[in-house]
Amino acid sequence: MRVLVMYSWDDDISEMRWHRNTSDPELAHFEIAQCFALPSEGAAVHGPSVARRLATAIEDFQPDVVLIHTGAAFRRSPSAFVECVQLVKAKYANLRLGYERRSRGFPAFEELNAFETSPEIADIERRFFGG
Repeated sequence: MRVLVMYSWDDDISEMRWHRNTSDPELAHFEIAQCFALPSEGAAVHGPSVARRLATAIEDFQPDVVLIHTGAAFRRSPSAFVECVQLVKAKYANLRLGYERRSRGFPAFEELNAFETSPEIADIERRFFGG
């Protein structure tokens, strides 16, 4: 299964996550790629721009599942990520989406009904994001 993970931006932390994901035996049966919501930490969070970056990665990698990390960029502008998901889901209606489900939840994401809630996706989310 091909899994694309979208993180905030490319930095030491994302590099550490990439190394963890690609060396974790529990993830060995996944083909993994990553992309970044923003070109850099200081970049503005704009929904259509994030959607374009994600769409480019989807076209390049052709994933079975896309996971969205709800990290710094997401916390900076959750509404931009809601807009991104709406745009991406409109273009790729059959794409399976998951995200890092933190304890406090994200009602705006849940109201979209764009994210799969199957046991398989829940297991993939847990494997990549813990919890």
